[in-house]
Amino acid sequence: MSTLNACWEFMRCGPEKKRDCQAFLQRRGGYCWLVSGTVCDQGAGESISKKVRRCRECNFYRYQNGELYTVARSPGFSGV
Repeated sequence: MSTLNACWEFMRCGPEKKRDCQAFLQRRGGYCWLVSGTVCDQGAGESISKKVRRCRECNFYRYQNGELYTVARSPGFSGV
């Protein structure tokens, strides 16, 4: 697991977004792809089964799952 444990830190979510996000409210930002009712761009408000495919494309998901090197070197990566 990475040293940056919360999706809201990695994605730089503002207070208004965090207020409505179940990952933040439940303090489960280290594995937000397993939380229904997140407000991220990958699967906002969707159930886990529907959003997980998009989550796998998320830079935070990839970072948390040891793919940081791959993400950082991939075309179009704009940083954290």
